[in-house]
Amino acid sequence: RDTHKTKQTKEDMDTRTDEDAQAHLSFRDPIWLRSFPLNRATVLEYMTNSVFYDHQCNNELCKMQNLPLEKMVEMRGLEYRVVFPEDPATLISELFVVSLSHRESPSSVRLLALYYCLHGTVYKAPVLRNVLSSRLSNSMYHLSQAFAELTESHYEEEDEELTRPPLRGTLAPLSRWEGTHEGKIDLDEALATLDLLPPFASSLSSV
Repeated sequence: RDTHKTKQTKEDMDTRTDEDAQAHLSFRDPIWLRSFPLNRATVLEYMTNSVFYDHQCNNELCKMQNLPLEKMVEMRGLEYRVVFPEDPATLISELFVVSLSHRESPSSVRLLALYYCLHGTVYKAPVLRNVLSSRLSNSMYHLSQAFAELTESHYEEEDEELTRPPLRGTLAPLSRWEGTHEGKIDLDEALATLDLLPPFASSLSSV
């Protein structure tokens, strides 16, 4: 049982590796585009030359047996279908979207991937998990940068406070006068310290 689990995990990792590799690939065949028209009826044939196409799919089985693609509903396995434009009558379009699904029964289909062909170039649509992971990584990077700038600015302000010279004309601290006369400030001593003692200060303090 453990061996089976390990094998499944390795297969999942291989699948994710293939998905990540295909996410950075694109396909374009200028010779084919000059030779044939690209429309809803031919876009699947155009994709058969790309790395995104699995030749073991049911589309190839129908082609070899000369069966219409509608017969894929009765099969099991991989199948490609044009999902956009939805209207079969819309042949010409700048954008075509092709789905890759795994059919398990006539009523059960599991979507595996989406591909879009834009102006003749085929891309694989990104997986939602990869999109969210990329957006979160970008958000965390910008938040980290902003936090680092705020922290640096805060330390610079603290350094400026420590190196700032004292203001001129600062009054002498009153701690010299505190505690005298049962907690009262000695008026004569205070005025003398401030060099503001008038000639009649003694008479005022004695009143």
